[in-house]
Amino acid sequence: IYVFNENKKLKSEINNVIISNLEAMEEGLLSLTGAINFYNSNLIINNAFINNSIAEDAINIVNSEVSINNLQINKAISDGLDCDFCEGRIESGIVKNIEGDGIDVSGSNLYVNILEAKNVKDKVLSIGEASYVTGNIVNVLDAFTTTAIKDGSYASLNISNISNLGPIIMVYNKKGFYDKKTNAIINFIGQKDIKNDKYISDIDTELIVNNKLIKPKKLKVADLYK
Repeated sequence: IYVFNENKKLKSEINNVIISNLEAMEEGLLSLTGAINFYNSNLIINNAFINNSIAEDAINIVNSEVSINNLQINKAISDGLDCDFCEGRIESGIVKNIEGDGIDVSGSNLYVNILEAKNVKDKVLSIGEASYVTGNIVNVLDAFTTTAIKDGSYASLNISNISNLGPIIMVYNKKGFYDKKTNAIINFIGQKDIKNDKYISDIDTELIVNNKLIKPKKLKVADLYK
């Protein structure tokens, strides 16, 4: 599925659907990473269940205004939802059995509310490339990392009921050419004991968890991606 609009004034809507077994978009010279792709759209999604994506992104949204409510993505061989240069709200998202990131945000200004994440091999929420994100992440089970904030991004998140295999929060610079300082403020509801080994903050970044500044330490970012 591929929708390209001349400008964001044109509206697209997805309501009350189940979409299964899509692969990446390949049509002649056109080669896209997503199974479902929207470019330059004013996109509204209400009650969508995306199942068994065999593409780099189950949904890829670029340069769009988004209003997403009750989006569930189950079984993706890479990322679930990828939002690049978008603005708007993801009111309720559920990601399960994702081989990459549950939701990947780059260069965007978004409110994100993740209601459940289960068996996400990488990050439940990845925030990068000078994004500004606020929201909530709850009910995480068997994910590697709840969220990573990187490359000049800012995040203010409430999290609760988290069970990670790796670090809970990671804040670092991967690309190194963003002027803004990468920083995150995390409110871990119901968690009093903040153990530093579960929260990683690279040099020249700032991470605050429950009003506690996490001491930065030099990371070898290339090693993270091995």
